[in-house]
Amino acid sequence: MQTTVNIPTALRQYSENNATVEVDATDITGALDQIIEKHPQLKQQLFAGDGEIRRYINVFLNNQDIRYLEQENTTVKVGDSITLVPAIAGG
Repeated sequence: MQTTVNIPTALRQYSENNATVEVDATDITGALDQIIEKHPQLKQQLFAGDGEIRRYINVFLNNQDIRYLEQENTTVKVGDSITLVPAIAGG
């Protein structure tokens, strides 16, 4: 069993319409690197020019926001679930 990364509908066009991607990683950085390796078009959507995760992309590990854990260094275990959530703006 691997770690599952859930791709939101708004980003699926960049992941060959996959709702999930399976990765073997030990932390969030490794998981995101593997997603980009499998689906290079996601890089521009997930990362800013400085290589940091874009401000409007929220990353959750098992329903916990990684900003309140160890951010990109948060440890990932087999069977965990990572969810990418783009912030929605409007009024």
